[in-house]
Amino acid sequence: MASRTFDRSDFIHKFLSLSIPCIDTFHLAPYTPHETMPSRSLADGIYSPTVVFFKDTPQQELDIPTTAAHFEWQAKSGIKGIVVMGTTGEAVALSREERNQVTATARAVVDKVNPSGLVIVGTVGAQSTLQAIELCQDAAQNGGDYALVLPPGYFAPALNKESILGYYRDVAEASPIPILVYSYPGVCSGLDMSSELIAELATHPRIVGIKHTDHNLGKIARLTSLKPTFNSEFLVFGGASDYLLSALAVGAQGAITGMANVTPRACVKAMDLWRAGKQDEARELAGAISRGEWALGKGWVTGTKYATAYHRSLPPSVAYPRKPLPHASEEQKKWAETELVEIVKIERQLEAEGYTGV
Repeated sequence: MASRTFDRSDFIHKFLSLSIPCIDTFHLAPYTPHETMPSRSLADGIYSPTVVFFKDTPQQELDIPTTAAHFEWQAKSGIKGIVVMGTTGEAVALSREERNQVTATARAVVDKVNPSGLVIVGTVGAQSTLQAIELCQDAAQNGGDYALVLPPGYFAPALNKESILGYYRDVAEASPIPILVYSYPGVCSGLDMSSELIAELATHPRIVGIKHTDHNLGKIARLTSLKPTFNSEFLVFGGASDYLLSALAVGAQGAITGMANVTPRACVKAMDLWRAGKQDEARELAGAISRGEWALGKGWVTGTKYATAYHRSLPPSVAYPRKPLPHASEEQKKWAETELVEIVKIERQLEAEGYTGV
């Protein structure tokens, strides 16, 4: 069966006609090749690998209005950008057309509320160089500034250092937008890229950063110590915020953290306090974030969606992940409802104060 072609212009026209709370008008600049594409610089800070929401129907279609409203809430919080089509965004459960719809929605929202904000698009699920390049092209055509690229994990035992280096270099050179490496052994059959391998990739001018969902502080420290030998734009991000200060202490430039779906301002504030030298205040806030993220992590994607919906007072049904992932268990719901109370209270206070970073 031939795949359907996603018409971005038609989608945006229909999207703008929807009645969405807090969403007004949007503008998306037309796609141009990377040789002439104006670049939004990858910046230090906090990024949110955002969830997406589905309708409570047998087909579980994308719930674009609710997803867009969540994007807007995050984009106003002081984070540097939104990461779509990653693990938390259930990218592997979405069709190519749906991925493009989500990316276009994110671009529209971010352009409206924070024109300097970034949209980073994952290539989660690609198992060949060709597939990854196609997803990077889709990302660019629908407004992505950067692509977050996992290594292909299905045949992980057959891959060697040279094949992984070749994969990333080929993708980087063919992609219309710069790429970040996504290190996540847990979803790649245990494929754990060494700091030496990543350091080689970091010299490529179109490989501009890494997300460490290997959660390896030693690797983060080694890479940041080698940064003077890298492409000057290469940034190192932790893959969670429960060790945010530890990552910053060894030289990381921020975090791409699922916790930003629930408490983005608190994550931004903790990083701001640390960089301002207010270490005691930063540690106190980071402790609350870490306790909350531990509860969030117990439920992984399902728990993150439930916590996001619950603490943002969204309809419970939007928390349902796409099948076959199960709904949050009663235990996961309890964790989300009770163990996040402290940090959500801090988040709401920061939101009431209008805090969006320094």
